[in-house]
Amino acid sequence: MSAAGDEASHVELASGKRPKAMLWTAQHVKRWRETGEEPSGVMVWTPAQTGQFLDHAEADRLYPLFLLIAFRGMRRGEAVGQAWQDLDLGAALLTVSKTIIQAGWTPMESTPKTEDSAATIVLGPLTVQVLRDHGARQQAERAERLEARLPWHDTGKVFTDTDGSWLHPEKVSETFRRLCREAGVPLNLRDLATSRRH
Repeated sequence: MSAAGDEASHVELASGKRPKAMLWTAQHVKRWRETGEEPSGVMVWTPAQTGQFLDHAEADRLYPLFLLIAFRGMRRGEAVGQAWQDLDLGAALLTVSKTIIQAGWTPMESTPKTEDSAATIVLGPLTVQVLRDHGARQQAERAERLEARLPWHDTGKVFTDTDGSWLHPEKVSETFRRLCREAGVPLNLRDLATSRRH
């Protein structure tokens, strides 16, 4: 066994117990701004913070993705992996069947990591309308690129880059961090999703 392997065999792993979810109260936000430390590994935005972020993000191209994460608790990889064929807007149902993860920097398609993740989600009227509008914009982007004789990648994904290719998960996080700074809310994409899960 190598020295690294020998050393690893003596490492004590932390308990798998999930950290307790805590709200981003005004006191927690103040402390986080001063120190950069989060009070818990699982922090939850208040409804006001979620609304503040979504109101600010509404003009951004990725607003529908963030709305879906906020209202239905999807993970980043699940959202960028979502296919139109698994979305029934007429019935207001979304089935999570694929996720896009990163292997180093390279995005790779996979199946959801838990059975709970691979579920069918009921969508609210606002989410359905936002996704309908998003689909129309995506088709307009496709038409514009083809008219300009630029390539369009028919990936079938709900959320794509401007050329139809897979949306890189880190691009989502970069956009989220920028919008959070502009909106003045804590910076963690998990907090947006967990605001609906808890």
